[in-house]
Amino acid sequence: MKVTETTSKYKLMKNGKEVLLEEAKTERGDKIFIVSSLHEVKLSDDNTWTPKEDDAKEIKIKDADQNLKPILNKVLSYL
Repeated sequence: MKVTETTSKYKLMKNGKEVLLEEAKTERGDKIFIVSSLHEVKLSDDNTWTPKEDDAKEIKIKDADQNLKPILNKVLSYL
């Protein structure tokens, strides 16, 4: 499966942790959601890496779009 496009990014807090939720499309056109924890990772060359989240929309679950709420509740229940 290859991700061809990221259509939306959302940043939110869950259990005191920052979470990035990306809505993406595969090469077949299927919609998928990618969940990432936002934290800094130290690389082997002593550099650091963090996921790109400056273009993510900050949301609260209770204020999310009605279409997005069920997805957020289901996905975030695993965290």
